[in-house]
Amino acid sequence: VISFFGLWSDLAYSGETSEAVAAYRAALDLHDDNVRALRELATVHEKAGEWLLASDCWSRLADLVEGSAQASHLMRAGRSAARAEHYDLAVELYGRVERDEQLVKTIESVIRKLVKSMRDDFEAEEVDEAARKARVVLQIDPEREAAQSVLHKVASSYVRQLREAITADDVTRQEAISCKMLVAAPGRTLGLKTLARLYRKSNRYRDSIPIYERLTEIEPNESSHWIKLARSCRAVRMYDRGVPAALRALEMKPADPTTFSLLSDMLNRQAAN
Repeated sequence: VISFFGLWSDLAYSGETSEAVAAYRAALDLHDDNVRALRELATVHEKAGEWLLASDCWSRLADLVEGSAQASHLMRAGRSAARAEHYDLAVELYGRVERDEQLVKTIESVIRKLVKSMRDDFEAEEVDEAARKARVVLQIDPEREAAQSVLHKVASSYVRQLREAITADDVTRQEAISCKMLVAAPGRTLGLKTLARLYRKSNRYRDSIPIYERLTEIEPNESSHWIKLARSCRAVRMYDRGVPAALRALEMKPADPTTFSLLSDMLNRQAAN
């Protein structure tokens, strides 16, 4: 492979970009950690204005090296991503580099462009994409009000969509929107309660357990969450988690015979095992 690098470089510089790209990619199919092939392919993509492809090559290169070389490759990957107007990717790549004063300014400039793109997506009703970009911004700058505001609007949009899906009895859409809400608005209980109900009705008890656990964190004084958590745990024989949940429910409602029966049943089963 090494003996052909000169030929491939000549192809690239003579304008035979597609042939050079094909040759470099063939070399990488044989050895995907070939640093020289990745570096020269990245340069070819840059010269052709294929910025996203160039960014991918520089990012892969960064994973193969350390220290200042890694930082240099990440910077080039970030610049290429920004030129491709993939500002979210650029921010993520720059975020992997130790920041100096100049990089802070660069990141701020890219974030401003990303915020604009995020707002444009939301106005165009590309809600999922707006939410994704908002999360990227908040990873770098948790206090950025614009991203917080968009994420709040996205959450409200999901709530509206979820209520429509519930009214239409569209189970598939209910689950899809609720899962999005877990990411965009993890504190909104409507999505959690919807998922818990769907999983319980379809006997997906194991899937329901982390949902009920999250609900007990948000609403710890709601005994029904603890009871339903205990029942789901019993259904999959996870008594080590079900028994404490039932005990917690009994603390809130000591005289409840149903919960007492649930606890007794799990303790008996646990002892039998």
